[in-house]
Amino acid sequence: MLTPRLDKTLWLFGFAVVSAFSSYAYGHSGALNQAALDVCQDKARSDACQYQGHHHDVYIGTCQYISDEDLMCVRNKPIQIIQPEKHDHAHPTH
Repeated sequence: MLTPRLDKTLWLFGFAVVSAFSSYAYGHSGALNQAALDVCQDKARSDACQYQGHHHDVYIGTCQYISDEDLMCVRNKPIQIIQPEKHDHAHPTH
């Protein structure tokens, strides 16, 4: 029979292990970005690539195999933020 202290220690250790692995799986789940696949369609492995995300960001990397046949642009540089263009809505003077 385990002592209450040892029982609590084992429970906390088990919880920490499960938490660590579940967050790892969650961090790598989700749908693939179609733009990252499309940009490497006519390229070879390790060719440079870049594509624009949905939030004014640019991903720069190299094409890498994600299966036996499919290449995907894998980011290896910091994400670059594109500043949206500001439109001057001032009315011309006559």
